[in-house]
Amino acid sequence: MNPLPKPPFNDVWDRLDENHLCAYCACELAENTLHCPQCHRRLTSKVLDHQKPSGSFYIFLIFIVGLVQLSLIQIILEVLSLTSPVTLVWQGIWFPIFLILAYLVYRRRFSGYVGAMVAAAIGMTQLGLTTFQPELFQTWSDVQGTPLEGLISGSAQTVSGIIFALQFASYGGILLLGFFYVPPDFATKKIWHRVNVPADLYRMNGAAAHLTADRLAQEGQWAMAVMYWRRALADDPSRVLYALSLADAYRRLGFEGRAIDILKYLQKNTSTMQARHKIAALKAQTVGQWRQKQGTLDTVKEK
Repeated sequence: MNPLPKPPFNDVWDRLDENHLCAYCACELAENTLHCPQCHRRLTSKVLDHQKPSGSFYIFLIFIVGLVQLSLIQIILEVLSLTSPVTLVWQGIWFPIFLILAYLVYRRRFSGYVGAMVAAAIGMTQLGLTTFQPELFQTWSDVQGTPLEGLISGSAQTVSGIIFALQFASYGGILLLGFFYVPPDFATKKIWHRVNVPADLYRMNGAAAHLTADRLAQEGQWAMAVMYWRRALADDPSRVLYALSLADAYRRLGFEGRAIDILKYLQKNTSTMQARHKIAALKAQTVGQWRQKQGTLDTVKEK
């Protein structure tokens, strides 16, 4: 199949040096427009600088998950011993906090990072007060006078010491990693959802460009997908799939005339019956959409 003929008109994608286009609906935009006036989508978003987290990030997350487990263990022990309501309340507060922070950090939310750092600093302070002023935070190891005294008293101090050491190490690890190693894992940058010419566009082969366009279309960025389908078709003009995808994108964006041009060309240069049926079906849908739009415009003019 020969390459598609150049259209008799310049579409908006040929004027990217002069105009900004919404990546979703191809609406022409002013310089600093934040919301598209046509599809009402937000045209900026924040993405992570590094898509793949570092090894330090996983260690950071393990420390937080460890604190969730330690809080749960202390809650269970306090419920069994019923000796330290203060500690029970503290751990009852810490458990949901660290559970939420673990989820936010796992999702690489900056709020989770800040919250984990603040919680670790408070936790270190609490442990310090427990060490130097133990009367402020009575621990579960004080089990005298309870029915479980004989069962727990022998190992209470040991278990309490282990939990204390693990909590101290976890808080210290969170603060150390949080200050020096994991900030890049939560760093974000602002991107614009406007049609542009990617630096690697003309180095892509047809298959890679088609896959990228298909992904963008699934995200709703049909106007940006057009750039990649045009590249795919330029790389391999014989692929009917690329041309059909491009025509469908034009139809969805309201450029029915451009879509019909492509479909007419395909009808003349495609021999397989299955492809011709797909082309005819898309053409009928596009023509019907165009006629409906024209009818709406005529109604508006009459009013």
